[in-house]
Amino acid sequence: MGAELKKEELLLLHTKISDLPVSEHLLMGCRKMGFGNLQEIIDLGWSRLMEKRGFTFRWLTELTTLLESRKMLHLLQAGPNPSEGVH
Repeated sequence: MGAELKKEELLLLHTKISDLPVSEHLLMGCRKMGFGNLQEIIDLGWSRLMEKRGFTFRWLTELTTLLESRKMLHLLQAGPNPSEGVH
């Protein structure tokens, strides 16, 4: 798999979304979908995100912009572990 995450990346992934410099739209979308931090979003993966109630493409655009600015977009694109339960 890929390289280990840096300490700063792990810290960012586990920081409360409400403590990140994000728009009110992104924050409210995360609340509606039940996400408290970026790691929870990454764990779900982008394809399953689209199935969540409250998902919008505007929200996804803001999320991907945030991750891309931190050079972490690849984490979302990797998606969930394929060996986990498939629905």
